[in-house]
Amino acid sequence: MNHDPSPHELAAMQVSFADAWRQLGARHVPRFAEVLERYAEPARAYHTVEHVLACLRWLAVSEDLAERPLEVRLALIYHDVVYVPGRVDNEERSAALFGVHAQASRLPTGPADRIARMIVGTALHRADDGDEALVNDIDLAVLGSSPHGFARYEAAIREEYAHVDPALFRAGRERVLRSFVEATSIYRTSFFSRRLEAQARTNLAHALRSLQGRDAGGASS
Repeated sequence: MNHDPSPHELAAMQVSFADAWRQLGARHVPRFAEVLERYAEPARAYHTVEHVLACLRWLAVSEDLAERPLEVRLALIYHDVVYVPGRVDNEERSAALFGVHAQASRLPTGPADRIARMIVGTALHRADDGDEALVNDIDLAVLGSSPHGFARYEAAIREEYAHVDPALFRAGRERVLRSFVEATSIYRTSFFSRRLEAQARTNLAHALRSLQGRDAGGASS
């Protein structure tokens, strides 16, 4: 789904990454190259560094909502750093890798614990307020993208699950999408709800009709 990020985008992300660690009190900055290597793994089509860059672009325009914007930034950078399609513990494993980096960099316990909690929270997107809700809304912003952007997102998710039987994929994917449709509100912050809720529901309804028309699948957001 994603275009290859430009050297300028990656350089800016590296500066942002190092700046967050330092300002939060880390004695050392983890290897940014390791994070990039994770996001470049061949099994990924959607959960790549471009998804993280898109999240950071959303943070740039919603940062005023964050109580601790530097912590939100690192949570977004790490939230999919470990990703194996089909596993149910990707977020926990991402938080664990962040924890290894936090310990090695001697990041203070308070920020480390809060960031890890936000990373784990992206598994279910259930937080109602605070920085965790903001991280979740940013992670789900793709649901409210243009019809073309949403179609590319859906195609990329299918690519990550290419090893799954089509009928099983459709049944599982329908469950995931329906869980968003049945939520009272997909987005918990008024900023994202006003901008993306209506389009997200239109996109999801179209995707569900398409899945049902083809029969009926499993994939994560």
